[in-house]
This record gives sequence, structure tokens and C-alpha cells, in this order.
Amino acid sequence: MRFKDLSLRVKFTAVALSVGLLSILVSIVISYKLIAHESRENLLDKALLIKAKVMDDFKAAMVFKDHAWLQVAMYQLMEFPSVRELRVFGVKGNELFPGSSKGTERLALEAIGAGRSRGFEKQIGEEKVSTFIFPLENEKLCRICHSEGNRFQGALLFSLSLQDVENDIVLQGWLYSLLFGLTAIVVTFGSIFAVNALFLSPLKRIREGTEAIDRGDFQHRIPVSSFDEIGRLSEEFNKMSMDLDSFRKEQERYMKELQVKRTALEEQFELLSLSEKEWIETFDSIKDLIAILDDGMTITRANRAFREYFPLEEVIGRKCHDLLGACLHPEFQCPHETAIDAGSHETRELYDEDKGRVLQISFFPFHTAGGRAGSIIVAKDITEMKENEMRMMMTERFALLGQMSSGIAHEINNPLATIKTCAEGLANRLKRGDSSPELMEKYLKIIDEEVSRCKAITDSMLGFVRPGSRKDIVDINSILDMTLELVRFQGRLKNVEIEKKYSGGTALFAGEGELKQAFLPVIVNALDAMEDRGRLTIETWTQEKRIFVKIQDTGPAIPPEIIARIFEPFYTTRPEKEGSGPGLSITKKIITALRGEIGVQSEKGIGTVFTLSFPLS
Repeated sequence: MRFKDLSLRVKFTAVALSVGLLSILVSIVISYKLIAHESRENLLDKALLIKAKVMDDFKAAMVFKDHAWLQVAMYQLMEFPSVRELRVFGVKGNELFPGSSKGTERLALEAIGAGRSRGFEKQIGEEKVSTFIFPLENEKLCRICHSEGNRFQGALLFSLSLQDVENDIVLQGWLYSLLFGLTAIVVTFGSIFAVNALFLSPLKRIREGTEAIDRGDFQHRIPVSSFDEIGRLSEEFNKMSMDLDSFRKEQERYMKELQVKRTALEEQFELLSLSEKEWIETFDSIKDLIAILDDGMTITRANRAFREYFPLEEVIGRKCHDLLGACLHPEFQCPHETAIDAGSHETRELYDEDKGRVLQISFFPFHTAGGRAGSIIVAKDITEMKENEMRMMMTERFALLGQMSSGIAHEINNPLATIKTCAEGLANRLKRGDSSPELMEKYLKIIDEEVSRCKAITDSMLGFVRPGSRKDIVDINSILDMTLELVRFQGRLKNVEIEKKYSGGTALFAGEGELKQAFLPVIVNALDAMEDRGRLTIETWTQEKRIFVKIQDTGPAIPPEIIARIFEPFYTTRPEKEGSGPGLSITKKIITALRGEIGVQSEKGIGTVFTLSFPLS
């Protein structure tokens, strides 16, 4: 097992014991060094005392001039237990005591010459001693026997045994080692006990608390026995345990609520799935063609009727103009963009040449929660409705032609009578043999003019009654002139002043016959109101991308109660024997189909004004 994997208690015990052992070793080494230094200092002090004793003996011998007494004192010093050698040298290095034949001592001469003491260790036999050499100063008392010329009168050499010193060092070393060892052991184990009581045991309780929390026991609490950092840590742990317990309870409550919500959500999802299925089935069961476009005019969804109508493998992801391009004239703005920009639906009609069907296509704008725009296409098959409207319109047109027939017949009879007269004149002249070229050319020119006049009348009639006239770019001003010409054939404009206020830019994508039928009832009703005399004003202009047509008469005002009903089908104020009259309901239907509007204002003394407007795009 690695050291870092051990518990804190074991780690700290190992570290404490190691530190204690190291402390003992360091203490022993330091103690031995201190004891050795102190012992040598004591040895030096002893040597200085011996020197002082010798000097006192020298002084006494000098005073009493008794050198024999000095030798006795010296022998007494040699009897000391630690003194192993005692020698006195003269100024020239000659040994004076004990007077052996060892001769001059070099070290003594060096000490006398240098004037300072020396110390060193040496062996005397097998014993190790510490030797000291002290130069002896020539003091006043010494000058009784010695001359004054020398500073030093000799040297003192003596050796002290080191065995006692070493024994003392060993003994004191053992005593200090024992003392430091016991102290280190007490401190080490005291530290272990204190750390265990103050730190490791509280930390163990905290660890046991974390293990309890890990097991899910959020009720576990740690006893707080102090107010130090570990005590505050225990308080924070208890607070954390309480917070976790509260969080666990809140989480359990939340999970219960979540389970309830999940169950409800699953039920809602099932209902939503069922609703989506029902919506798809409903969406597909609608017979009208429905598709959803995104902001890029791409089809994102389509119902079954839409998918089955267009002979493509897949309509999803296709652009709408790939399928409905025929409903967009190059001069017009895209109805998808128009609906989104205007925020209201746009309706167009599409004639499917391949299937011979007429579709009414409406674009309804929408905006998603993310801010993206799109539109919903609803296409209705209005072929039968258009056919019924066309039959109604043709019926109305023929009814108008029936009312205009007498005037038109008179208008055609006049050129026919002229043609007949010219033909009879030419025949009589040929019988008489009168074939003057100039006269022949004159009669033929008259006949050609009258035939052209008849052709113009019949063309106008055919253009009015021709069913399903194809839509194209037509000029409103020209259509108004053609409609006036058709009325002129009746001879109703002889006593009517026509005032035209046309402006440019009145091109419109529509059918010529439809516009004639829309304008004709308004003009005929105006002439009826004026009894074919007065002033008829026709004005056109463009404003805010719309074309406006104003038709104003000078007849009597229409009563307010009648204005509200003039656009109702089959409503008329004429006597029953005169028929129902031109249908303004047809006019309104045609204008509404062209996304236009019609309004009427009537005021006594001014007349009646019909205002029609059509979008330019």
C-alpha cells in the first residue's frame, strides 16, 4: 500500500514518530557537541588555575627566596589526579623542573618568543593528554632574582589527562540523550493524542457524516464540540445536510408533480396526436385545394385534393409558381407577396387550359411565432359558378341588346337603305347604257363606306355578346369609348353632351366584354335618369396604384332608400312592362371579380356619380 493511500491518523503518527526520532538524534548530536565544548572549556579553566597556582608559588618562592619550597609545591601539583606532566623552562628553553635531561624544548621557546600560550593534544604512553604551554611574564617580584631585560622569564608546560573529560562527556551525553528522548517521546505522543482529539476525530466524524449523506441519510448530524474552524466546518456540514434534506424532499415533491405532469403530458400528447390525426384527416377531406407556403414561396404542406389535382409525384418542396404560374400575369405583383405586405388576403382566378377548369385562388397571410411569414393557398373550383355567371351575364347582355335592338336596327337600316339606293341607281344606269367611270366609282365608294359602318356595328355587338372573352392588357379609356359607341348605335346620344376627362396609364388586365358589360348598365341608367338629354361626364385617373373611373350625370338624385338596393339582383324601379333594366348587380359582380370597388353618390340638383376603381397590380 502506498503512503498516500493510508489514513490521516496513520500518516500523522508516522510523521510524528519520524519527527520525534529525528529530533532525538539531532538533540543527541547537539548535546554531545555542547558537552564536549563545555568539557574542554572546563579543562582550559583547570589549566589556567594550575598556571595561576604555579605563578603564586613562584611569587612566594621569590619573596621568601626559598626555591626548595617551590619544588615541593611543584611535586604536589604533579600528584593531582588529572596532571600527567609538569615542566618549567628557562628563558632560553632549558628545562628547570623537574630537571630531566630532555634538553631545550622547541615549543617552549616558540611560546616565549611569541608571547602567547599554546595548547595541543598528544600521547603519553597509551594515554591521550591535552598539553598547555604558558609563557611566564617577568613581573616585579621575579626581578629580585632575574634581570629586567627580558619580558618573559620562562615557560610552564603541563599535560592534563583527557580520559576523565571523555568519560564525563559520555556520561553527560547519555544523560542528555535520555532526557531529550523522553521529552521527544512525550511531545510526540502528546502531539499525536492532541491532533487525534482536536483534528482527526472531528474529521473522522465529518467523514462518517459524508458517508451517511452518500448513503442517502440526510438526517445525519455531526455534534459540534468547539467553535474553531473544524467546529464551523461541522456547523456548515450540518447546514448542508439540512439543505440537502430539504432539497431531497423538494425533489421528491417535484418528481411526484413531474410524474403527474408527465402522465398529463402523455395524455395531452395522445390527445394531440389524435387531434393531429383528426386535423390531417379533416385537412385531407376538404375538397378545396389547400397548401401552405413559407416566406420563400415553397410549398410545405398540401392536402389530398391539392396533391391529386396536380399530376406530380411530389408537390411538397416545389415553388408555387411552378404549379400556379398561370395565375400571375407578368404585369402584376405576386399575390403571395401582396398578401403578406398588405396583411390581408388576395384572390385571383386561374384558368387551367389543360383541364378546362376555373380556379379561384386566395392567398391568406400568416406569421409564425418565430417571426417568419408565409401564406395559405385556398383554391376553389368555380367552373360551374363561372358558367352560371356567364349564362346570367349573357342573358343580361342579350336583354340589353333586346332593349337596344330598335336603335341598332335603325342604325343598320340607314346604311342598308343607302346601299340599296346606290345599287338601284347603278342598275338603272347600266340598263340605260350610262356607264360613266366617275359615277360608278362614286356609287361604289358610298356602298363601301356604308358596309364598313354596318361591320363596325356588328363587331361591337359581337364583342359585347361574345362569351368568355379572353383576358388581356386592355385600356380603360378605349373600353369606355367602345361602350359609348354601342350606346350611340341606339341613337340615344343625339341630345346628350359627352364630356371626357381621360388620363394616361389606365391599362388593366381584364376581359374586354366583361368591362363593356360593367360600364354599359351605369351609362344606360345615367341616360335613363336624364331622359336622353343633359351632360354625361366620364373621367379616368390613377392614384395610389389604382385606376379610377367616374361616371356622372345631370339627372335627378336617387332617393336614399333606393341607393341601398340598386346593386341587388333583379331590383328595378321601372314599370313591369318595361322589363328589369340593365343589372347593376352584374356590374358589381364583374368589378368585385377584378378586385375592384364601386360606389355611388347622389345629390339633388347635382346628379348621380358612380365611382369605379381597379387595382393596377
